[in-house]
Amino acid sequence: MPIKLKRDKRLDVFQAYLVEGANFCGEFEIPLVGNTNVVPELMVPFSVAMSKEFKPKHPERLFVHFFENDYKFLAFARNPKRYLKRLKKYAGIVATDLSIYFDLPRALKPSQTFYSRALTYFCQQNGLTVVPLVRFDKDEFSYRFLFDGIRNPQSLFVSPYGCQDDEQSRKIFYDGLVKMIDKLRPKTILFFGKMPEEMKAYCQMKIIEVAEYKVNTRGNKISSRITINNDISDLPLFAK
Repeated sequence: MPIKLKRDKRLDVFQAYLVEGANFCGEFEIPLVGNTNVVPELMVPFSVAMSKEFKPKHPERLFVHFFENDYKFLAFARNPKRYLKRLKKYAGIVATDLSIYFDLPRALKPSQTFYSRALTYFCQQNGLTVVPLVRFDKDEFSYRFLFDGIRNPQSLFVSPYGCQDDEQSRKIFYDGLVKMIDKLRPKTILFFGKMPEEMKAYCQMKIIEVAEYKVNTRGNKISSRITINNDISDLPLFAK
């Protein structure tokens, strides 16, 4: 009778379980993630969604996003299994927005993209609806992997969060957005904030739809889609 050896989970220091069964692509072997055509109407930050004080009456109407400082969702990145049950109460999530800082050593930049895709893949494999996301960088080296892991996207999120402090940062962001549009040609770009008119015109020229979101930084921090058709102010979101 063959002996069955149990793998010691403590040995998986690289979180290989995140990409079990995944396909990889590109020079840096970035995990390939699935697509979705979902366009969220209401979103809430991860830190708020996971807090005990936040008790929405209809969590199934809300998507969870990670457009906040990395330290607020680092626990999720290190152990996503712990949060699956709570996240499944929501409509879905936006892919984890791990930062690629301009001054981050080159050796670390591919790993940030790798783990962002790995977390996306893991959550999708565990039944969560996940909208893929792309982040940009000033270093041309980064464009060897920034778009890897995403193919023929339908809905694709981008966020200028952390990229609006100065003119150089804004230029880097919008240059990257143009490169992403030309490379990936998503059906719909979901923009966390209000997209400049010239960029919307470029998207229109490329036959790409744009969904913008009003960024809410107060109270429950629920952000709503600007192009939403109905008035959300009277939605019974919270239990009284």
